[in-house]
Amino acid sequence: SSLHVTWALAAGSRLGIDGTPRYNKGACFEAFPFPDPVSKLRTKIADVATLIDNHRKAALARSDKVGMTTMYNVVDRLRAGTPLSKAEREVHELAACGTLRDLHDDLDRLVAEAYDWPWPETPAAILDRLVALHDQRVEEERAGKVRWLRPDYQIARFAKATEAGAEAEAGSTD
Repeated sequence: SSLHVTWALAAGSRLGIDGTPRYNKGACFEAFPFPDPVSKLRTKIADVATLIDNHRKAALARSDKVGMTTMYNVVDRLRAGTPLSKAEREVHELAACGTLRDLHDDLDRLVAEAYDWPWPETPAAILDRLVALHDQRVEEERAGKVRWLRPDYQIARFAKATEAGAEAEAGSTD
């Protein structure tokens, strides 16, 4: 979602003279305060994400003229209302970039709903909300509450270590 992109651009690092954004797993993914939606909304988000993935795969398979970067460059130009070049119009037609844009809009709306936040929001407002939520989640984890993204997978592997860390911290006199 664009909410995660906003976080990743702020938390990630930059490479090279042009400052190309770099996605750092620890800062961009592990520290990201994911929403904790109800099951029905989680399913809706997953369904739209699957539609996006399937749409992109189909577009990539359709033509060698379509690439992930070219599709998203067209989506960005569509959002900006910038006229498309002949090559971009061809990618737009081959990859149905308007549909891809609309699917991402649906995803963003659902993710904002999962946070119980208004939508649309400015990047600055999104980042302020995410930083505040991150800080809240850090305090929750210090108190022993962990919001697992994939509980069935993660709890069996990591819960004991998390509980041991929380117990050690609780017994600490620092």
